[in-house]
Amino acid sequence: MQKGLINPTIEVLDELAGATPLVILHNSGHSVYFNSAAAAVAGVTDATPDPAGASFGRDANGRLTGVGYEAGAVFQVAGPVLSRAQGDFVRVFRDELVRVNRAGVTTIADLSWEASTQAGLDAVRAEHSLTARLRLYEMSAPGARASVPVGYGDDVVRQIGVKTWADGSPWIGNIATSFAYLDTPATRAMGLEPGHRGALNFDREQIVAIARQYASEGWQLACHAHGDLAIDATLDAWQQVIEENHLTDHRFRLEHVGAMTPAQFERAAALGVCVSIFADHVYYWGEVLVDDLFGPEHGGRWADTAAALAAGLEPTFHNDGTVTPLEPFRNMATAMTRRTRSGRVLDQATGIDLVDALRAHTTSAAKQLFAEDIVGSITPGKYADLVVIDRDPFAVTPVQLAETRVLATYFAGELVFGSSAP
Repeated sequence: MQKGLINPTIEVLDELAGATPLVILHNSGHSVYFNSAAAAVAGVTDATPDPAGASFGRDANGRLTGVGYEAGAVFQVAGPVLSRAQGDFVRVFRDELVRVNRAGVTTIADLSWEASTQAGLDAVRAEHSLTARLRLYEMSAPGARASVPVGYGDDVVRQIGVKTWADGSPWIGNIATSFAYLDTPATRAMGLEPGHRGALNFDREQIVAIARQYASEGWQLACHAHGDLAIDATLDAWQQVIEENHLTDHRFRLEHVGAMTPAQFERAAALGVCVSIFADHVYYWGEVLVDDLFGPEHGGRWADTAAALAAGLEPTFHNDGTVTPLEPFRNMATAMTRRTRSGRVLDQATGIDLVDALRAHTTSAAKQLFAEDIVGSITPGKYADLVVIDRDPFAVTPVQLAETRVLATYFAGELVFGSSAP
């Protein structure tokens, strides 16, 4: 949801781009806008059925309106257009690694991995410019199987899991909640009717079916879930699959968990399910969550890291691709203060302490990625993946912590960003 931004129609995009395929990806990644030329390239017509767990916007006569919702529709439309730019993949990947190392990051979880990008990854690795470890999660689909065997890869690149989406994005009105969106000018601009509630992309039985495809082979499951109903559906499904397969160290992971409740965190802990929390939502969109979308009761406790810790979980933080910048230290500071960029505090949940915040981006993150034996702490026998920063985290305020500058980043003992000079 971007205030003042009008969602484009297919007519507007046709007029703008004509016969040139045009695709606009919403920054959440959960919707896509396209013109008729892009639809033609993708083979999408008025008669095209909705993909599993996704949909295309249509008018009263069943004609495409130029919008697709959720991953299946996004990739069906955007994939063919993006494939024309595959030659740029290596260049873009190199640039991204520079950005990653500049932020002090040496291990990345990619939760939308596609086998079609393997050749580009191989090319980067062959030229010895891969300066971060990758833990890959292939996108799941009903009836699908992983493209490689379990554990495929090595200490630098390893495919460890699969990813699905139980619901969508708060910014497009599609997270599955037991409570309604507010009726505000912002939600009206999003096209939401009073009392609107988002829906599940996949219901409990569908999530069970998808999970069964992979869990028995030993894959780690990851699921995007923001709304409390989406989290319930996912935990219900995973409990069944965990019990069927007698799993004990599966570390299935819930992603984002904006509206997750204390009771749900406790249930996740009992099931051996991990959580990765999108703390930066609070910093960038805290006011929107409370005033425009969900009110203080639900928006005010968004991304409740303290409740996750109280339940005995070891939560991690992340920045989600196109949504927020890669900024680990701001994630930590935001989880500590729950302060938005305007200075407002979302006080329906409490902040956490520095030690837990640091663990979320180090030891807990490594454990969540089944990599605690090789990274995550400065320990004999682990790789020297290190970062040098310009301040002592224990000697500064959370505001100052958020402004931390990375002076140098080392990957397996080699300098990949900054200077080795003191």
